[in-house]
Amino acid sequence: MNSGWSAPVAASTPTRAPRTAFGIYPAPSVSAAPVHCAPTYGDYPADEGFAHLATYRTFQAWLIAKEFGIPFHLSPALIAGMTEHVTPHADEWRQFGVFPPAIELPAGADDETVLLCTLGLGKP
Repeated sequence: MNSGWSAPVAASTPTRAPRTAFGIYPAPSVSAAPVHCAPTYGDYPADEGFAHLATYRTFQAWLIAKEFGIPFHLSPALIAGMTEHVTPHADEWRQFGVFPPAIELPAGADDETVLLCTLGLGKP
């Protein structure tokens, strides 16, 4: 069955999307094409849409692990990327329900705790 998709899809393709969004890999030329994220969410360039997807998956993984009591920590590279690319938008995105209110930082908080509290997700 021909889906109309002509580009080769390698096994690693799904993992490239978040890396492309955060500048680890060069973005393909389609990254400027608009994508519609949701009825109330709006249209964004594809590379920004991938960044939103990576953000969602990152914090859902952390929240699921927390809910089930599974020891889980974000990698230092992921913490650095999310701190650079997500925290500057936290207040804007908080206005339309992406993040809850920020949580007060505990004394001596590590980078992961700073990120999670800034985004209102709690302490690891």
